[in-house]
Amino acid sequence: MKKVAIIIGIMAVIMPVILITYITYLEMENYKTNVDFNITEKSYGSPSLIFRKDLEETVVIRGIITSNTFKFVEWNNNTRVRLLVSVGQEVKKGDILLTFSNGNVTSPVNGLIEEINVFDNYIKIKSFEELILEGFLPQRDVKKLEEGKEYQVDSKKLKLQFISNMIAENGVDRQVSFKIEGENLLYGQRVEIEIPTGTVYNNVLVISRKCVYQKEKGGPYFIRRVEGNGTVIGEVEVKIGIGNKDYISITGVEEGWFADPGYAEIMNVNMENQR
Repeated sequence: MKKVAIIIGIMAVIMPVILITYITYLEMENYKTNVDFNITEKSYGSPSLIFRKDLEETVVIRGIITSNTFKFVEWNNNTRVRLLVSVGQEVKKGDILLTFSNGNVTSPVNGLIEEINVFDNYIKIKSFEELILEGFLPQRDVKKLEEGKEYQVDSKKLKLQFISNMIAENGVDRQVSFKIEGENLLYGQRVEIEIPTGTVYNNVLVISRKCVYQKEKGGPYFIRRVEGNGTVIGEVEVKIGIGNKDYISITGVEEGWFADPGYAEIMNVNMENQR
């Protein structure tokens, strides 16, 4: 009987502990989440749609408005004159350049005093009447244009006057100059102009230029394919064709796909930094 009493006493002590432990376990199970975490990589930029459209090829030139036209003002060698201008000074048509005993000599044009030669008796003025656009284009874009041809860009007319036969120091660009008319442009103004080449493709697959990248100079092109919600699918090698400043034609993809412009920007910056 004594052993039975001891066993009952031990059970009386242990059972509440076991019961409390079990209840605590059940309560903790209730607090466990039923959600399975699935970590996915997201796009760096807003997903950009691949779609079809008619595409006109253009090249973009960034340059400065300048002049290569000069006017010369001369005076008689035996005439004593007083100069009123200096090299680098801007003058307007009709401004007095010099005076002498019998009168004045005025500027025939708006322009910039380029040179004053008191030995040969002339003033050289860079004219603002006929302006040109000087800039640089990649060799691949120069091949798409024709020297001597006139191109219409909105209200502007650009005639390609000169293509340098030399490659610039960066090893890629060639200097070009266009005679430019039809817009109130100012000498020294920096401009960016998109020039149509005349090539048009109809109903082609296009993608934002910002979505395409290279891993090395001269290497293949890629996009980072993502879903519409930005979830990354993977990298896709593509081929590109004609384009304008915003879009470029593309193969190796399907209409309705999305690409990540943010990732492409990072990759292109990295490639530039490796040069």
